[in-house]
Amino acid sequence: MRRHEGRLKASPRSRFQVLVVEDDPVIALDAEMCFLEAGADEVVLAGNMRQALACIDENAPSFALLDVMLGDEASFPIADKLSELDIPFVFASGYSDKCTFPEAHQDVVRLSKPYRAAAIANALRQ
Repeated sequence: MRRHEGRLKASPRSRFQVLVVEDDPVIALDAEMCFLEAGADEVVLAGNMRQALACIDENAPSFALLDVMLGDEASFPIADKLSELDIPFVFASGYSDKCTFPEAHQDVVRLSKPYRAAAIANALRQ
């Protein structure tokens, strides 16, 4: 898990923190850069389910981007936790996922990899 501070400064209560859950480090860094450019104050990277859930428990983010498949497991338990806490999130995938989305998450926005800065900024506005 890695934290990166953005250029924008805000009071601790109003900080906009993004959690990026992505198992490919290069893609995670690309997403991090897109979120910082879109105005996030801080981006936290988690490469697997355990790290992501620990990040959420430690300091709940303002927003999250979840890679649908983390190795051989789907990120749906992370999505469930975020939903319970009423934290907005989007899914991301670089290919046509073969997994079936749970009914509770079928309407969640899905971004395609590689990430485009405009798509990231649009996801934040929604």
